[in-house]
Amino acid sequence: MLLLAVLIVHMPAKSKASTAPQTQAVERVLALHGVTSITNALPEIRALWPEQPKAYSECIKHAVDVLAKAPDSKSLTQAARRVFASVCRIPTSADREDRPSLLRIKCDLIVWCLNAPSIRDDVSTWFELASVVGEVRLQIIPDYQAQRRLNLDRALTLEEVKKATAEDRAREPIRRWQHELVRTDRCLSMFLMQNVKDLVSKIDATQRRQVVEKVRQLAQFTDEESHELGAVVGGQ
Repeated sequence: MLLLAVLIVHMPAKSKASTAPQTQAVERVLALHGVTSITNALPEIRALWPEQPKAYSECIKHAVDVLAKAPDSKSLTQAARRVFASVCRIPTSADREDRPSLLRIKCDLIVWCLNAPSIRDDVSTWFELASVVGEVRLQIIPDYQAQRRLNLDRALTLEEVKKATAEDRAREPIRRWQHELVRTDRCLSMFLMQNVKDLVSKIDATQRRQVVEKVRQLAQFTDEESHELGAVVGGQ
């Protein structure tokens, strides 16, 4: 009993010590208010992912807030590109059970970043976002959500029900992942299409065609989507 009591007393201290570096990193980042200092802190912020997704998210949102308030400058443009690219390129590894929630956090952060004019108005932003959409689409299994969990066309024996239930339970992680992929695709594709349309309407015809072509290739756009986007430049 004495040994158990000692273990209980010391466990919280161990947990607190293990999270101390992450807490300190967040505090350091939240104390930064300059564009250059935010850019320099990106490696430290990146180190929080994926073990500390909430801390990572908090730091990125602070960085975006700093960028949104900063006056236009070359350093602001460079910082905006680096911050957005760092978010778009964080991985959602297949060997992690929490990858659906990580993808949702990543998606939410991407949308948050688009609130900053320095990020939203840069053409490289939409190439980065198109790449994310393309990567997501390549992982989507067509019609997976429509697959039936059990074969109900005939009566099943108890053993068949048990086997089918076990197989269905084993597929649940894939189902959750596919659901999140589809949700992310719908969300980010909408932002991509709407904002690229707005962007290309403000640039010259030659650059317009180049941007549209690159975006639709990176994003793995369907023929229908390509036609919709191509209509903005005319003749496509």
